[in-house]
Amino acid sequence: MNLVEISRKFIAIDSSHSQGTSDLVNFIEELCAEYKLFVDIQDEVLEGRKEKNIIIRPHAETMSGELLLQTHLDTPDPGIYSLWTKTGSNPFDGSIYGDELYGLGVADVKLDFLCKLMAMIQGIELGHTPNAVLVGTFAGGSSMAGAVKLIRRGKINASHALVGHPTELKLINASAGYAAVEITIPFSDEEMNYHREHDLRVSSSCQSKMFYGEAGHSSHTLLKENAIINMMEFLGQLPEGIAVLDMEGGSHFNAIPESAVLEFDIMGGFKQPTVVVKTAKIVEIVKQVEAEFENFPCEGFTPSVPTLNIGTVKKQKDYLRFTGSCRITPNIAQNTYEEWMGRIDSVCKEVGATFRIVDYKSAFSTKEDSRFLKLAKTALQSLDVEVDVDYGKISATTEASVFHRMGIQCLVFGAGTHANNSHEPNEKVSLRELQHSVDFYEKILQNYNGLNKSNGAES
Repeated sequence: MNLVEISRKFIAIDSSHSQGTSDLVNFIEELCAEYKLFVDIQDEVLEGRKEKNIIIRPHAETMSGELLLQTHLDTPDPGIYSLWTKTGSNPFDGSIYGDELYGLGVADVKLDFLCKLMAMIQGIELGHTPNAVLVGTFAGGSSMAGAVKLIRRGKINASHALVGHPTELKLINASAGYAAVEITIPFSDEEMNYHREHDLRVSSSCQSKMFYGEAGHSSHTLLKENAIINMMEFLGQLPEGIAVLDMEGGSHFNAIPESAVLEFDIMGGFKQPTVVVKTAKIVEIVKQVEAEFENFPCEGFTPSVPTLNIGTVKKQKDYLRFTGSCRITPNIAQNTYEEWMGRIDSVCKEVGATFRIVDYKSAFSTKEDSRFLKLAKTALQSLDVEVDVDYGKISATTEASVFHRMGIQCLVFGAGTHANNSHEPNEKVSLRELQHSVDFYEKILQNYNGLNKSNGAES
């Protein structure tokens, strides 16, 4: 199996949020048939879209104490195609420049799945039959529903897990959690009447304005310009009486929006509070909560404090709908997190808006003296390359948070860079790092059985 050739085929198959993972899973299933691997397809439906988990084993039966190799197969939507200058404005055309491979999902993170698959196949060809299961899941960039459904359906019996994420080949034993939030802000009766009258006029006027930011993962919100925030700041500078006719921005709650558009009319005369007034009060409390984050630094994380990101906004018939996420470092007590969310909820209720926590994933950590971590460090040291065999922490949230709650000991690992790369145009990964990942996973698979037999389901 040629790593570069198969990588380009992976990239060419659209598995973005709007498309789903079915096509890629079908391709992987055909690939596994060539190597006589045992495959189980888990069909699911998410938000009306067909999705699939794929579960691969070197043997037919499910064994206790398996090593779970997990990677989500979905990617963010590509955004503005013309910004993918390294791939000829086609994010699904894997393009190579020297040692670097460009394309959507090369680092975050579906090629990590391919590295694990190749390691499993190579190990079997050398006579190793590892007690391991390889899983490709869906919705990794959002609700992690694929991983949750994998657990609920009893598809695995694992004691340890290696979760895919771009870490520059560094072992990660702790990560932040997150809360996905939704805020809906209703238009007043006056505003809705104005919308109807405006739509019925033979001749009507309005103004439109585009806002731009910098695409990126929501965990990097302190480092990036947010197009929706820029739009809200612009609205705050306008005189009272603004009628919002349309507002849209962002593509995913878990990504920093790179663009937003506002359509409005300056007309005045509203007696009831408008959505602009209501939104301004909510933004004010959000900024107050964000300011308090600075009092809770957590060593080893970048950024070292919790963060908030507004990922999308969309005008519906009678309200504006915002979605976003809050990154929560492990040092944040549950009552502190609940107090922050409660204050935002309270202001939303004051202005007639609704605040809802759509999803919550806790932080995870694996002990520094874990034998699993020691095994992984030894595997890295055995590679004939210079790599950082220490371990660290990340602010991004992965499926490790799901598996950790089930008593599965987790580490996060993968090729590529997360910051200024994931969820951005011209995403890239080093071909050398991909090959190092294959070698690392093969070493782990060779030695894991001994760890599991001697150590049981270590916690």
